[in-house]
Parts: sequence; C-alpha cells; structure tokens
Amino acid sequence: MRRFRWIHLLALPSLLAACGGKPDGEQAFENGDAYDPSSVVTPEQNETPTFWFVELEEAPLLRGGSESLLLQQKVVFKAEAEKRGIPFTERLSFHRLWNGLSIRVAPEHVADLSRIPGVKSVWPVIPIQQEDTPDDSGGAQMDMATAIAMTGVDVARNQLGLTGEKIRVGIIDSGVDYDHPDLGNGCFGPGCRVQYGYDFVGDGFQAGVAGAYAIPDADPDDCGGHGTHVAGIVGANGGIVGVAPNVTLGAYRVFGCAGSTNPDIMIQAMERAQQDGMRVVNMSIGSGYQWPQYPTAVAASNLSMSGTIVSCSGGNNGDRGVWATGAPGVGANVIASASAENTHIAQPSFAITPDGKAIGYNAGTGVPFAPFTGTLPLVATATPNTIATDACNVNPPAAGSLMGKVALIKRGGCTFFEKSKNAQAAGATAIVLYNNAAGALVPGVTIPTGSPAGTTPVGVPVVGITMADGDLIAQRMASGAVSLTWTDDTVTSPNSLGGRISSFSSWGAGPDLSFKPDLTSPGGSIYSTYPLELGGFTSQSGTSMASPHTAGSIALLIEATGETNFEAIRARLQNTAQPLLWGIDPTQGILDSAHRQGAGLIRVDQAALTKSSVWPSRIAIGETTEPTTHTITLKNDTNEPITYDVSHQPGVSTVGTYGTPQALSQPTVPPSATLSAQSVTVPAHGTATVDVTITPNPNLADRGVFGGFVQFAQTGGNATLRVPYIGLKGDYQSIVALVPTAQGFPWLSRQNNSTNPPTYNKENGGAVFTMSGSTNVPNVTVHLEHQVTSVKVDIVEAAGLQKPWGTAYTYTYVGRNADPTGTYSFAWNGTTTVGKKVVTVPNGNYVMKMSVLKALGDANNPAHWETWTSPSFKVERP
Repeated sequence: MRRFRWIHLLALPSLLAACGGKPDGEQAFENGDAYDPSSVVTPEQNETPTFWFVELEEAPLLRGGSESLLLQQKVVFKAEAEKRGIPFTERLSFHRLWNGLSIRVAPEHVADLSRIPGVKSVWPVIPIQQEDTPDDSGGAQMDMATAIAMTGVDVARNQLGLTGEKIRVGIIDSGVDYDHPDLGNGCFGPGCRVQYGYDFVGDGFQAGVAGAYAIPDADPDDCGGHGTHVAGIVGANGGIVGVAPNVTLGAYRVFGCAGSTNPDIMIQAMERAQQDGMRVVNMSIGSGYQWPQYPTAVAASNLSMSGTIVSCSGGNNGDRGVWATGAPGVGANVIASASAENTHIAQPSFAITPDGKAIGYNAGTGVPFAPFTGTLPLVATATPNTIATDACNVNPPAAGSLMGKVALIKRGGCTFFEKSKNAQAAGATAIVLYNNAAGALVPGVTIPTGSPAGTTPVGVPVVGITMADGDLIAQRMASGAVSLTWTDDTVTSPNSLGGRISSFSSWGAGPDLSFKPDLTSPGGSIYSTYPLELGGFTSQSGTSMASPHTAGSIALLIEATGETNFEAIRARLQNTAQPLLWGIDPTQGILDSAHRQGAGLIRVDQAALTKSSVWPSRIAIGETTEPTTHTITLKNDTNEPITYDVSHQPGVSTVGTYGTPQALSQPTVPPSATLSAQSVTVPAHGTATVDVTITPNPNLADRGVFGGFVQFAQTGGNATLRVPYIGLKGDYQSIVALVPTAQGFPWLSRQNNSTNPPTYNKENGGAVFTMSGSTNVPNVTVHLEHQVTSVKVDIVEAAGLQKPWGTAYTYTYVGRNADPTGTYSFAWNGTTTVGKKVVTVPNGNYVMKMSVLKALGDANNPAHWETWTSPSFKVERP
C-alpha cells in the first residue's frame, strides 16, 4: 500500500522532563490505567491536522518532470477520488518544486487517498508559528554594526567593495514595509528596492483559525513586523545598514498581521520566488522535529538545486534537546543557521532612584509598549518564602496592593502570563520581570495556547531585565523606597554571552543523522528595521535573525565569485567558518558542539577570498561504536603550492536524546582522531587527500552525540580551512519512542467534534463504533518521544487474536510530538489493504495492533520495532 507521511507543528520552547521507558519491543500499557482522570486529549494536546498534502509520483518540473504529465496526474487524481467517494476540498496545487496538491479531507478518508493510483505519499499540512522572540522596542545602530563585524561583512563591504548589487533576494515572511526609508521609502515595483513580491494571505489570515481566510493581493506590505525586521538584516540601507545594502528585494507574504501560516502557502511562495528570478531566498520559518522528506524541506532543496540558494532558520527549540532542527531547514540542500549572541546589546531603559541609574530592558510580547515618560513607585511582590513562585497563582499579590505601582517580579514557578495577570489584577500599572539565571530576559506574555475562551491579554507594559539588575533593585528596596522613571534613552553595553551560541538555538542532528544545522550567524539581540506604524526599528532575537544574515552573506558571496551552485556556496561558507567556544565555561577553550553550531560562525570575507576548498565540507558519520575513516580532499586553485598543518579539534559531546531541557554537556569525553598526515602540500591547481579516523570516546554514554573539526592551517600563512563532523555513539534504534506519559498513551479513542480543534476521548474495552462520520470511527491516539520511520496499524479479530484483516494504514517519517503531552490521532474507517486489494472489514470484535519502526530502523529486525495492542472494540454498522 501507499504510505502516509506525518510531521507535526513547531511548538514554542518549554521545559521537558527527562524521559525514561521500558525496554524495546512490546509496550505493556493496560487499558484503564487511570493516569488522566478526564481521559480526554485537550485541543492544545491535539496535533492532528485538518489539511493534507497529496504528493503525486511524477517528478516536479524543475527536477525533470513533464509539465503535461504533471497536469494530467492531477486530473486523474481528482477523477479517481470522486469515483471512490472521497470528498475533499482543494486548497492549492503545485508542480514546479514539488508535485501535488493540498486538500481538506475528513480524517477517516485520509487512508483512502493513499490507495489512489499515482499517489506517492500523503503528508499533513500543519500551521507554523513565526519564530522570533522580540526583545525590545528600541535600540541603537551599533547593535547591527557589531553583528556585521562578527562575520567579516564589514571587511567584505569596506575592503572588497561587496554590496549585493544586482543580486535578487526573496524574503518569504510577513511582507516588507516598503514605506520605510531604509527599505524603499514608499516605492514598490520596478526600479524600487522591493521590486518583486506578492501577498498570498492578506492582513486577517491566521492558519487554523476559523474564518481567518487567505485573501491574496498584489501588495506585500507588512503589518506584523517580522518580515520587515528580516529584510532589514538582509539589505536595509539608511539609518540601518544591512548585510548586503544594495540587493534587490522580493517580498513574499505568507503571514497575516498576526498568527501562523501553512506550509502549502510557503511552497506557493517558493514557486513564485523562483519564477521571479530570486538568486537567494530567506525563510525565517520552521517547524521543529521534522524529517528532510517533508514537503517544505523537499521543495526548498529543489529550489536550491535550481540555482536559487535557500537560507533557513534552524529553529528556536534549544530547550528541547537534540534532533530539533526544523523544516524546511532540515532539507538536504538547504542552509540552516544556528544563532550566536551579538557582542553588544542595545536596549531602551528606565531609571531608578536614588541616583538615576539606567536599567536596560527588553519589552515583553503580547503587551503594550512601555511609555517614555512617567515616574512611579517600584515594589517587589515576593517574600523570601515565595520568591521561587513569585506572583504565581499559588501566592498572588493581594488585591489592590499594587495600585498605581510598578511590580518587580522574579522569573520562575509559572508562566510570565500568569505572573503578569496576577500583578495586573492587583492594580499594577506595569511589570518588571527579572531573570533567575545569567543572560537577558525576553518575557513572552501572549495568551497561552489552549487558554479558556474569553481569556483576555495582559493590558499593561511588561519588560524583562537581567538577574543582576533585578538583584540590584531588590537590594536598594531593602534600604528604602525605590521609584522608576520611564525614559526614551537607549543603553548599549557588551553582551556577556556575546559570541556564544544562543540558548534558544535548536540542536541537530537531523532525524536521519544528517549534519544539521549547517552553520551559525548572529541572531541574538539584532537591531533592524520594523514597520513605521510599529516604531520603525526594534531589536529581536531568534534563528529568524540569523538566517537573513546568512542570506545576505550568500548574496555578497555570489557577487564576489559569480558562483550559484549550492554545494559550492555551502562549502565556501563551511570551510571558512570559525567554530565558537562552549558557552557554559568559555575559559576552558572547549569548542561548542558541531551539532549545535554546525561548521561555526560564518566569515563571509574569508569565504569570498579563499582560493582553496575542502571536500566534503562536513561529515555525518551516523551511528557507530567503532572507529570510522573518512577521506578529505583539498583543492588548490592558486598558481603556487600550499602546505597545511593538519590537526583535530573536538567539540562538546552531549547525552540526552529528547526529554532533557537541554542536552547534557560532557566536555570530559571528547572523540579522538587519527590523521594520516600531520602536514599536507597541495600542488598548484591540484588536489591532495588526508584520511582521518574518528573514534567516539568509550566513556561517552550510549546514544551520546559527538563531533568536532578537522583543521587545515596554512603553514606560514593565515588561511585556515575546516571540516566539521558529527556522529552518534551506539545504537540509534535503542531510543524508545513509545515512552509512557502521565496519560498512559497510546489510547483507543474517539473524536469529539464539540470543540475546534476536536478533542479525543479515551475508550475502554467494549467500545462500539458505527463507522459513520468522524466521531464514530476508532482512532489510535499516540504520543511519540522520538522521530520514527513509520507507524503501521493492523486490524486483527479480537477472539484469541487469531485472524488478521489487513493493514488500516501506514504513516512514514513521523516527527516526534512537539509537547510532552502532545498527541497524534489516526482514524480507521473500516477498510484495510491486503496486498493491493481493499477490504471492507465486516461487523465484529477487533483490536488494532500498532507497530512503530524506529528512526532509520531495519524493518526486518524485530528489535527495531515497538508494538502496542488496543483494547477490544466492536464494529457495529447499522
């Protein structure tokens, strides 16, 4: 039978508990385990889609497909679906970068789609949130200038004369405010900075929100801000100067003024950007925990191979452990960027008594901006006994206690939203949150997903400050009253975490053990353009800010070299990147993980100037416990021989695959490398090779991820080339996917349409299904703690488990759940496949047997499968 492919939604970062599990194989989940008294999957837990991609067999146009056959396949598909009684509504159709359609179809008919001739795969269309984490409402230009200095862009511009002239860069995002003087000054179209573009959605669009439909038009103006900020990093030219200030911009709007977008709209925008002749495309958009086979990753890879180089964010799920890089960045031919902290931070400030000391702050999301004037009392809400859960529901501020005051609240114990709502209810006119760890604090105060209907947003300003500044204010309060004065002043200061990987930056590798992310760019505290209606400029953090820095650098590199081949561009950037130090204790001089930083921080000046290269530009070892040998080829394009000193630089290894808040760093168990030569001479216009044998440290825990860098330093010169590598020690398939949760998944379940999105109710043995409509068919509701190669469900008679009735469905390349209690629900409509025959299973008593093949597992190896059998249920059609 055809196979479904299932990928899930990128969630906002949150802490996960460390996960354990039973041994591989049969999972002993007993029906009736009362872990969850309600036995209901809530809307926020449900990651089951409404829309689906249908991938057809013909290769897309830009990968050699025939346009006439591509069109014919869609006609045949629609006719066959109608013939088989599969009702669906078509959303979008594609044929240039990816061949297929996106449709709306009831869950009980998804399995039927895969049985239509010509259907290659079926994939979910899952809403994708914008990735940024805004950090303040003001800043200073030097904030962008310091980011540019980190990557050699200043050298490329000032000494090499590179500006991105005549290079087209497409921004697939929330649009661009071309009225901004730094981005076009009201000009859109031929001869303007923003010369190309289209709005695919309209202002009111929000994916997954009823009634918030896409209303496309030809004007890609930005009312959300994210796209304008990204565009400024790529190519602003005014008060802010971006990486490539003379590029020609294309604005492809896939977000409304707020909310999320759908991946099918992203593919639509990619196809338009390719037709408009974009030489580089930036997508600061991603859905975490994906496989490279997901449609957006495949379409983006095909776009890169067509001559339009794609730069993507790696993801902001740094607190979710390894295997978290998002799609489309996880694509094989896509450059995914990790984020490094800027060396300086620019922030608006308030002043405190008695000496008017300026305190820089970051504005919270989802709340009003802080004012620029006004003096108010500043008071703390915690006592020594309540500091760990300051202002949480367990000990909220007393009613009226904060009337007319600014509340000082320490992070920890509950969400920023909960703390802020409690302080506002007690009368606070503003809230200052301070960190409980080193580093800046960017408080996300938007209404949490799954909040009850009618929940109102926080209506007062909320700002975040460092732990050091919060402690200073608390100390002053201990000596007397403290007042806060809002100002319009900006403070710029060195970032203590500058040049380190941002804590939010997602870890690799890909679930196929591919080398991800590819490299690093500045993404922490980046000051750039913003829509004029929203203030004109702001500072934001995220891999969303790192990706456009990479995109602009690619534009400069194309201008310098004329090179448009994807592999050649990626190799130049990876060969010349500078590995960053491990941020926990940089004084140790240990390099950060290659599966966290990729090849390291880009140096576009060196990438543009290099006349030598190293192949492969990165090595993905895969899973091993033994030494592995790899041949590295050096190529010299100069007229003179070059001699290199060869050495090995290990990076930090990690343990903890999924459930840890962050992978556990292990600097004491580095891999080792044996080199076939300590020095190598590459002849003029020739090549030379070096073999490197890499061995994981025997003391590294099983399933630990290791990596490092093979370095080639020019003898007597200053050129250095590197090849990064990553690998997994031990047995990848020993990672347990069906780890028990508090609710005891998997479940036999039934969809409940009383909510939107629907909930799922757990069913006990003896449940009866009439097999009519979405609410009367059995579902398997499952929580996956790791990506898996496939999920297969077979139907078996309940009596003694004697008679099999075939396969209900098979989903392949299934992403892990985004949240620790997130679920997928797979519906069965009463039919199965036996070979190529579709069978309608008669009324009777059955069980569903789910078999999960682990990531990269061997289907013929029983140890690579986990299984679960449902309680018995009855099919009783009228």
